[in-house]
Amino acid sequence: MYSLRDGILYRRSFLGPLLRCLSQTEGRRILPDIHSGDSGNHSGRRSLAVKSKMEGYYWLSMDENAKNVAKRCERFGIPAAIVSDNGKQLQGKNIDMLFDTFNIQKNKSTPIYPKSNGQAEVTNKTIATNLKKKLGA
Repeated sequence: MYSLRDGILYRRSFLGPLLRCLSQTEGRRILPDIHSGDSGNHSGRRSLAVKSKMEGYYWLSMDENAKNVAKRCERFGIPAAIVSDNGKQLQGKNIDMLFDTFNIQKNKSTPIYPKSNGQAEVTNKTIATNLKKKLGA
């Protein structure tokens, strides 16, 4: 299950590739980068731990550390941007105030590709539901 190569400890993953074993300190140092870096999406505990493994890392307390990082993340469950189909549902002072409070960027889909408008509706419905749950409304 474990192997030592060139002085570095590796653990064989379920699917076979080797995962580099890290100390708890090293693991806690890379988790924020995986969580919110270029490839990060502010994911929750479980997907953050899985993403760490997909990046090729393993340490004993990775699940607990991922839980703590996800819990401290203020953007967990809140999107960075919402795509609108230019409708009135995302216009007004209250919506602007909400978007400003949570640093959510408004994007509009173009009328050149009308199929994207339907996708925006579905995405926005999901996001609105999650926002309501988050805000307790």
